[in-house]
This record gives sequence, C-alpha cells and structure tokens, in this order.
Amino acid sequence: LDPETTAGIQIRIADVRGLMFRDGIDGTMWGWTACAWGGDSGFEVRVRTCRTDDYARDFFTFTYKFNDDVTLGNDGYLHMMYSNGYETPTIAFGSQGTLQEERSVPNGLGDNEVYIQATELTGETLGWVSFTDSVPFEPTSDTNPLPSGTKHMIIRSLEAYVGGVKKTKPFVSFTNSNYPQTVWIQEDKPSLFASIDLGSEARNFGAGDSVVMEVEWMTTTLVADDYYGPNNNFKAHLDLHPKSWETPVREVQLNGTLLQISIDGGTILHQLPLTITVESEVVTIDIAAGVGGFPVEFQGLPSTNYGLYQIVEDQEESIDQNVHGNDYWQSEFDATTSTFTMTFNLVLGDPFETTWRLKASIEEN
Repeated sequence: LDPETTAGIQIRIADVRGLMFRDGIDGTMWGWTACAWGGDSGFEVRVRTCRTDDYARDFFTFTYKFNDDVTLGNDGYLHMMYSNGYETPTIAFGSQGTLQEERSVPNGLGDNEVYIQATELTGETLGWVSFTDSVPFEPTSDTNPLPSGTKHMIIRSLEAYVGGVKKTKPFVSFTNSNYPQTVWIQEDKPSLFASIDLGSEARNFGAGDSVVMEVEWMTTTLVADDYYGPNNNFKAHLDLHPKSWETPVREVQLNGTLLQISIDGGTILHQLPLTITVESEVVTIDIAAGVGGFPVEFQGLPSTNYGLYQIVEDQEESIDQNVHGNDYWQSEFDATTSTFTMTFNLVLGDPFETTWRLKASIEEN
C-alpha cells in the first residue's frame, strides 16, 4: 500500500514476514523494515503455511481499513515480486481454469517501467498470476547456489467497499524491477513484479472504506526432475506441463472450482484452508477433488487428545506424518472459550474422492 493522506504523510507497507497488526500512526515501528509508517489506515495480515514436504503453499488474508481520506499511489494492495537475481522471461494470468493472456517478456525494459497496465481479470472468481519459467541470471552452481523455482499467485477472494460501493474484481499490472544493474539484475533482462488492485476507478478511499483479500502463494519447481517431495501426482503433472501456467490452473480447478466437501459432525467456516467448527465427538469429512497438502483446522475441541484417520475400504487408517514426534499437527488454545484448535495437512489427489475422520484417540484419565 502506497497511499498519500490529505496531511501529506506517505505510507508504504514494504515487507510482511508474519502475523502482525498495525493501526495508524500510533502503531509499532517494526525493526525489520526501514520503511516509514504512519497515516490514516490500518493493516492486518494473517499468514498460514502448510507444514508439508510437498510444494510450498502459503495462505494470506490481507485487511486494509481506512479511517480518513487516502489516495492510492503507484503501488497496489499487494506486490508479487520476483526474487532478486531472477529473470522472468514469461508471464501469464487468467481466472478460474482459463488463460487470459501469456506473454514473452522482452529484454531492454527500463527500471520501474510498467510492462502491462492494470488489466481486469475477466473470470468470475479465482484470478491467478504466474511467472511460468523464471530462472536465475547466473546458472546454478557451487558458487551460485540460487535454486531454480517459480512463483504463482491465486486470488481466492477480494471484497472492497469504496465510497459505499462493493467491488470484487481484481486488476493486475506488471512492472520491471528498479534494482540497480548489479549482481541482482544483469544486462537488460526483465525481472518483473505483479501488482494487484481494483483498477483506476478505485484509487481514492475515505473513512469506513476497506479492502479484504485472500491470496494463495505457490512456490514450485519448474520441471519434474527438480521436484523433491512424495507427491507423485504433482511430479506427473510437471512431466506433462513443465514451466507452464497449467500449474496454477490445476490448483484453481482441483482446490477450487471442482472441490466438493461435506461434513458430518461439524460446520464448515472456510473452505481453504478448510476450517471446521466441531459439534460432535466424531467429525467425518468427505472430499471430492482436492490436491496436494490440504490444510484442515478443527475448532472448538475440548482437548488435543484427538487423532485423524483416513477411511480406506471401510477401515480407519491412522494418519501419522511425524518426523520428530508430534510435528505433523499443530494445536492452539483459546482462553476465552477454553477450547483447542488442531490443524492437520491432508494429502489429496489420489484417489479423487477421500473420507477422513477426527475422533478422540486415547481415553483421558
């Protein structure tokens, strides 16, 4: 966010590295950023990361609340920046399961030059952006250990109120980095970043306006030979679609448009990450589609004395993904309700339909 308030104070949230909340000019100056903070807006982000050895997926919920008149500057609500030292030869973007545009990025772009102006993602939901074949400027070697991987972003939801008008359609633009021509940016090769906003008609905000956006961020290998995890379905996908925008489309379809979830013993609060309020001693989940490490959060438990099971041929198979003991699930205690939340990562994709059950694992003393 790069707004300028009516008082002439400029705000820029330049770096987000974890769960935090900062509200207006009286908030905390965080030590890990040299950026100035201040002005008449509040910012909150919730970050959730899958605990799995599959490809990396992070889920962000960004909330902006405006308490006074603010004008959005050149930046959007979110930058998807490529890492220093990487070239972005190809970009692609679209919505749901469709490709809207794919471009080969030319050499010779200027520092901070806008390559694609703000463009509306035309589908109804689930917009996505992909740097399909990013590579280090210098080949990976013993002296240059930069890994070869790429980033994709899925906008799972966007809801904004600007002047009392609800807006839900994201826009994406691409700009060349303005890093100096050093070891990070070499010769005239492109190193783009993507910006997400609501377009040119939503640059001015007033008291009571807000933006809430849910984003999934994927970091994947480019080709099957570089994949490091146990997900054979994903490796087979990379064999068929190396360096491709088909990777975020697969995620959008199998963890979005095709995904079907039914619950017995609880209520679904949120689909992905899947969040369930537990209402019975046993909770059964039926899932059709779904792919990769799939996070599920059970809220309202009386203890952490629960185990997760997969139902295979009518038999319960205990899920135990431990490496160093109980390191494959997470628990949190809510002091206001005296209940626990437990979070697991299901492994989905094969078979297409799966059934899971949460129940007390050992009788308590």
